[in-house]
Amino acid sequence: MIISPPFLPDARANESDETFVSRAMTSALTGKFPVSFEMQWHGGIHLQAPDSDSPVRAIADGNIVYLRQPTARPTNPTELEEHPLYDPNKGWTDNGCIVIKHQTEIGENITVTYYSIYMHLNHIENDLTQGNNIYRKTKLGSAGQIYGQDNLIHFEIITADDQIENIIGPITLNRNGANYYTNRQGHITHYINRHGRTSSCFGNMYFYLPADTPTYNGVHNTNHYTHTATGDTLGQALYLEMKYHSGSCTFTAYDENGTQIGQPVTTNGDSPRGSVHEYNLFDQSSKICSAMPTAGYELLRFGRILGTETAQDTPTHYRQIPTASGNTWVNLNTEAIKKYSDADFPFWKDWSVADDDTNNDSRCDSEIVRTILDNGTAGSFARLTDAQKQTRLTEASIQQKLQKIFYKFPTEWQNANFEERFGWIKNPTNQGGRNQTDEQFTWFQNHVQAMTFWEQANIGIDANHWHCPPIEFIKHFRKCGWLSDSELKQLVPSHAIRGNNWEPVHEYNRARKDLRLNINKMLRKYCINTPLRMACFFGNAIQESRWFVGLQEDSADSRWYYPWHGRGLLQLTQPYNYKYYWQFRGREISQEFETLIARHHEVEIMDYRQRKANRNRFQDIQFPSLDQYFIWRDEVANQTNIDPTDSAGFYWIKNSMAKYADETHTLERVTINAVRNQGTKVYYRSSAFWHASAKVNLPSVINTLYSSALNGFDQRCSVYGNCLAVLTEMKFPDATNNLTLEFPEGYKRREM
Repeated sequence: MIISPPFLPDARANESDETFVSRAMTSALTGKFPVSFEMQWHGGIHLQAPDSDSPVRAIADGNIVYLRQPTARPTNPTELEEHPLYDPNKGWTDNGCIVIKHQTEIGENITVTYYSIYMHLNHIENDLTQGNNIYRKTKLGSAGQIYGQDNLIHFEIITADDQIENIIGPITLNRNGANYYTNRQGHITHYINRHGRTSSCFGNMYFYLPADTPTYNGVHNTNHYTHTATGDTLGQALYLEMKYHSGSCTFTAYDENGTQIGQPVTTNGDSPRGSVHEYNLFDQSSKICSAMPTAGYELLRFGRILGTETAQDTPTHYRQIPTASGNTWVNLNTEAIKKYSDADFPFWKDWSVADDDTNNDSRCDSEIVRTILDNGTAGSFARLTDAQKQTRLTEASIQQKLQKIFYKFPTEWQNANFEERFGWIKNPTNQGGRNQTDEQFTWFQNHVQAMTFWEQANIGIDANHWHCPPIEFIKHFRKCGWLSDSELKQLVPSHAIRGNNWEPVHEYNRARKDLRLNINKMLRKYCINTPLRMACFFGNAIQESRWFVGLQEDSADSRWYYPWHGRGLLQLTQPYNYKYYWQFRGREISQEFETLIARHHEVEIMDYRQRKANRNRFQDIQFPSLDQYFIWRDEVANQTNIDPTDSAGFYWIKNSMAKYADETHTLERVTINAVRNQGTKVYYRSSAFWHASAKVNLPSVINTLYSSALNGFDQRCSVYGNCLAVLTEMKFPDATNNLTLEFPEGYKRREM
């Protein structure tokens, strides 16, 4: 899933992604999610455009299933005052509307369908029509007026009943158990009795540690820690968050109410040698599990092993964590400690569901919501004045809880059953009700129906459906990174530059489809989980695999090092690199294969002509008993096997490519005069991408910026720029070096 906010202001230096989304989705003073101050259900949120000229954009790839042009505001004062979209006391409300259906994936065999609604547009782009496929970030139109306030939209994300479990997972939905807010202990018991899902696993990792979890002392000795049992236990159940970020690893502890315990413990490159952090997971993996480093790597990465290769014994996984009484060490690899990820929407991070309002009116009668709004105060929310309700609904602590719940209630955009849905408003004894004359109620009905669209849109889900928390939904799923087939396809550029050639790039759909599942698992495993890391990875892997169709080095038999030529998405080359990968996978290396490597090395140190003349010294025929090794080698080029992708992830971490991908990406526009009178063509490069590319291909030139010795860097940059456009919100420099372009100049988007 690739997703972004409906407004895209320019990013700021050193701004976190959560901060960017919060700034892009600034809520108005009114129109909160999920209830208004009159206690009406409100399925979306009113967002303020960052600037008056900020366009509203599609949050993800999808299909426009409904489009309504905005009603023109009457210029005649009399017509205006009589118009149902005009409130004499507040002003005009625009009713331009677009609904987009999004279908994507968030894990293995987990397809999700959801809809985004953009209401109160005062202009819709001319080239948009109902039924069109649409790309993420496409301009939809302009924010309009809501009751006379300019530059506002109502933004909403909804999904059907049969999709909600796919989205948030079975243990969060807990249809057969008690809801967290109505019966907290019942829900907690249900949750902590099992591990989280593995088919979808993204973002931060989490652990439930029972109160009787043993603790350990950790003593640092030169390059490692030794651990001895203290004889004590935690004494308090903890909910632990493990976050890898920019090379660091941070552990934060919470109680069941989400209250932080102690101070976070962070390790990074400045920590004592032997400490585990993001940039040294590969080095530490063999220490935690020497016989099967790949399993040790997954323990460090996920807290559990998600792959098919497991350790024969049960490795210990010691980490220093915070507690109320200070830091201590625990072994996280025990069955008593349950493991989760952000894909499980953990309740101690305030995630929950609310489907306890079962009537069909528009009033919020959810005890879950009222419990939050009471906020521990004496008396019920119903006794508060409208002004007090408005204040309560905007309190940060309450908004934090309200905006992380998935709610089920009827849409406000339905035209039918108006009296049933809104009749309660006429009764002042009802919560939120007020005295209304028949004339006022009729005006209100006409006003609402001037904006409704549900029956006309007929999008195919029930009017009583799930409403996703708009801001938090986008923040959360920007951590996902699992690529659907359409999203992976779009990463392949339409053209590539090779020297002075501007060459079309063909689609190889079957090869890409065969590889996609294992590509996604590899990205997840090896922390290639930010848009910039993904752009650096694919910028090299798509080029090296010749657009996903060639998993072996081109013209391999002409190379001096044949048959140990490059294979895989990031090509393993030379027998010793195959050896390192096989050892990572827990495979034993025989002495005869070591002999082959030694002979290869003897040839490698010769000059070029001697190399080719002596390459028969390490050919397969010289080592007839190494058939198993030759089978393993061929598996790295078998697209239906995990090896072409897993070996690429291995090569990524072994060469610390993430460290270079995390550098600042300052784009440079490079032009060539293409042959055959094709004119000026462009690619984009950055020092960060150069460093990541050189490190994995030709480390000797990593500090010689843009050296011509690195093969195919212009092609790699063609992929890199295309990936940045698909995966990020970055803009590209134009001919005057201003960041104005939203897609690489001269390239075309792949069709969905």
